[in-house]
Amino acid sequence: MGKIPEGLVEETWLEVGALSESQARRQMDQIAKSQPALLAFVLAATGDLSTDAQQVAVYLYAVIHRMFEKSAGGLTPATPQSIEAAYEGNQAFLGKFEHAHERFLEKAAESVASSQPFVMKYLVEALMETPEGDDPVVLSDEETGLILLVLKTVVDIFDEATQHPSLAGDGTA
Repeated sequence: MGKIPEGLVEETWLEVGALSESQARRQMDQIAKSQPALLAFVLAATGDLSTDAQQVAVYLYAVIHRMFEKSAGGLTPATPQSIEAAYEGNQAFLGKFEHAHERFLEKAAESVASSQPFVMKYLVEALMETPEGDDPVVLSDEETGLILLVLKTVVDIFDEATQHPSLAGDGTA
């Protein structure tokens, strides 16, 4: 499939952000049916975070899901094994940089974003933006880091599924 274009990324987050509450519920029902293991992973991985943080993670997951769905025209359901492998790979990769100098962290961030740079740019910007409104959601550094790790895993799974559809669903090539 290739890289999701920046225009599609922006169009999609604006589209999802404009959904009514009932439309958003219908979209989440559809996501739950099409990607049950991946949604369960996002919910479980963020389950110990604050309610606000978990809601942010699920919302961003829904936006990312929609980006890939629009770009690819459909997504093969992810397996628990593929999710676990991608998550462990991301943990190991990020663990290498735990005590690294900031300059090296910037380089690592650039390399992490390479498969879907515009999706990752959206994700990082959404997590780092200054909270606004009457009741702003403020995430701790730990919450932001975990959400980024979890949703980077989601991006990897979707990217792999759109590059090699047979690998995400049943584990066979």
